[in-house]
Amino acid sequence: MTADGCLAKGHALSLDGDDASPAYFEVEDPRLPFRAIRLMNLEGNEIVALHGQSRHDGIYFMDHEALYSLEMIGTGDDEELESFFDALAESPKSAGTCIRSFVESYELTKLAASMPAFFKKLKHEAVGTRSRNRSKVVVEEILKPQPMVHGIFPIDGRLGVMQSDRVDAYSLPKGRKAVSWTKLGPYLETWCVFDGAVWVGGEAVHRLLPKGKKKSFKLDEHWVAAMVEHEEELWLGTNAGALLKLDGRKFKEVERFKSKITGLCSHDGELWITLWKGGLKKRTVKGKVTSGGVRAGRLVKAFSSSSGALLIVCQGESKRPGLIYRKASDEKKFVEHKAFGAYEVPTEIAQLPSGRIISGGLFEKVFVSDNDGQRFATFRQPFLGRMGGKPEKRELVYAAAMDDFVYLAGPFAPVVRAK
Repeated sequence: MTADGCLAKGHALSLDGDDASPAYFEVEDPRLPFRAIRLMNLEGNEIVALHGQSRHDGIYFMDHEALYSLEMIGTGDDEELESFFDALAESPKSAGTCIRSFVESYELTKLAASMPAFFKKLKHEAVGTRSRNRSKVVVEEILKPQPMVHGIFPIDGRLGVMQSDRVDAYSLPKGRKAVSWTKLGPYLETWCVFDGAVWVGGEAVHRLLPKGKKKSFKLDEHWVAAMVEHEEELWLGTNAGALLKLDGRKFKEVERFKSKITGLCSHDGELWITLWKGGLKKRTVKGKVTSGGVRAGRLVKAFSSSSGALLIVCQGESKRPGLIYRKASDEKKFVEHKAFGAYEVPTEIAQLPSGRIISGGLFEKVFVSDNDGQRFATFRQPFLGRMGGKPEKRELVYAAAMDDFVYLAGPFAPVVRAK
């Protein structure tokens, strides 16, 4: 270890075969009756020590969702945490009881009861003795780090970078900002091409017009999470599970599900709908909604491949890797493909004219598939998010195909192109 707490050059740590790196940081909040110390980063998840002088003290494995909640301590932005603190204020509990409650709420896995026991599980080795498989992909930085990116897409021959309340279009290859659309927020979350124009959505929906102008559509009690053109009509999916269709100047609710709609895809004349909970649904040509044939949770995307196959992306979590459910054009059922490894969390997918599929991913990962999504190779990009040190929320990485490249972006990371 060096003086600043990093691994010395030429050395590596692993836990159960997964890369581990030091990430010491103590989470501080006067309302927290126990100490929470982040010890190590484990491929995007973390190892955390919880200490309150109780039998529940120990070293725990914390996945990226629980880690996000821990990072939100002191900000007031996590409703579940605030409820935890409110209950604690009304009825104070011992540190041990609070640790047990925290562990149960976030389903943490206890790795060891003490630091010495945990250190015995770590494996140290010289980096030179390890072999690493690197994906054969060319990645080139084209724009400097951007703030909170919420999406990227081609627009009028330029690259559009969508942030929470604006879109900036850059001319390539020099990366000069050509035009901007502002006051679009708050919290733009999705986009699509419809009727010859790019549409973006969040709390409202906006059609982006030339020279920075826009046409806006207000929504009642809806927050757009997915958009798609289907059968020459514009369809929206919301965080509340509503499926909407543009009818004149208003959006009309067509269906409602019990979970957030994470993705919409038009494929073979049918509208495919991915849900965070509840599996895959499809709306047939006759307007009937049925099961789509995938019952898994945490579905984030439906993607129509140039091969004619339909790909459903299951994000995965912790040590449960992401999956691809694939239905070829001549097949009736989806086939599950273990396309990703542990801690490999895919997000958006884009496809090159050659058929190669490139996916953005959480935790410094880019995924590449040359067999139509049946298996992805992993490429580690150190600029995508900051690992270890002071907590910082790690957002999604976005992907969009334009010309002969797939463009990738993430919050506070450069925009790059890959092929």
